Amino acid sequence: MKTLDFDTADNVISYGKMSAFCTFLIGTFILGTFYLYQHSSIIFVSLFYMVVASFVNGFIFIKLISFWFSNPNDRKEIRNILLFMLLNIPIAYIYVRIGLEIYSDSFSIQ
Repeated sequence: MKTLDFDTADNVISYGKMSAFCTFLIGTFILGTFYLYQHSSIIFVSLFYMVVASFVNGFIFIKLISFWFSNPNDRKEIRNILLFMLLNIPIAYIYVRIGLEIYSDSFSIQ
């Protein structure tokens, strides 16, 4: 089994790109699934996903910041990945708002 190597800036930059992109895709898939099926169990899956994604992205974000300070030659690329990762925060907020709107419309008490 191959382990993730966080010892070089190139690896952490690659993991940051993958993490930001995969987080966006999986979040979009979960929101789309909830929109199509409107099943309440998807909410629990999405909450679990948000917690796990926050920890994974947070760890990679901290590693990128540490490499930003120690590798002046890679700062521009690291900065771009950090901004790309930060872009997921407002997207996640919008997805939560959309999900809550779908939930309130679908499961209203009458």
